[in-house]
Amino acid sequence: MPKYKEFIRQILGDRVVAYYPSLAHKFGVKSAILLSQLFHYASLQEDPEGWFHAKIETITNHTGLSRKEQGAARKVLSQWGVLKVDRRSMPRKNWYLVDLEALVLAVSEDEHLPEPSSQEGPKGNHKKVPKGTTCEAQRDPCIKESFKEVSIKEDSRSNDRGKKKKERDPLLDHPAIIEYRNETRIHVLINWRKEVAETVGEDPEEVKRWRAVVHDWMGRGWNKQNVKGMLEVFRNPEHKMADAYRKADA
Repeated sequence: MPKYKEFIRQILGDRVVAYYPSLAHKFGVKSAILLSQLFHYASLQEDPEGWFHAKIETITNHTGLSRKEQGAARKVLSQWGVLKVDRRSMPRKNWYLVDLEALVLAVSEDEHLPEPSSQEGPKGNHKKVPKGTTCEAQRDPCIKESFKEVSIKEDSRSNDRGKKKKERDPLLDHPAIIEYRNETRIHVLINWRKEVAETVGEDPEEVKRWRAVVHDWMGRGWNKQNVKGMLEVFRNPEHKMADAYRKADA
């Protein structure tokens, strides 16, 4: 066996990329590989806000993901709100920020967004990785699936869901909640859903005004999970947006 390991090391090298199977179940394998690698980069950064940069070529060397595959994976993760990408510096570089709060919300929801077309097969069908496969076919190096304890937990959760389907929160279908999701790409936190629904109501004009508030809030680059601040602006439209932000943040 030691000779076998040495032979594999000589053929494939020492670099092995680990990723969380739970992320693959949610976002797809390639998106999970990218996000797991970004976790590693984030752990090395010193920026107080959590931003860090990584070259596309560097990510390719570390993960095997091509430029096109990285772009498709970034699109999926951005749609979920778990990854922010900013082009800055000279020459231009991709700066990344992993939103851990949005990630917690995403993995706790049963809903799945469709994969981008660039990750689909020639006929538009998604390529499926057989259950139990530990590396992607037609590509080296192999991708080692680690964190087995996470996989065991996910299998347990899958079995539990098979026995008893999780009941969906009916407030997710409220017009105000839907408009918030359309603007922010994440759901309203559970403890705020009832207040949003009761405050905004279902009147089309009020729902439209609520969406304008959320849209303006997002346009200013403020925390999209600060529902309290958005409601403050909605209730008091005569107040300045910045004043409402400071009051809600106090």
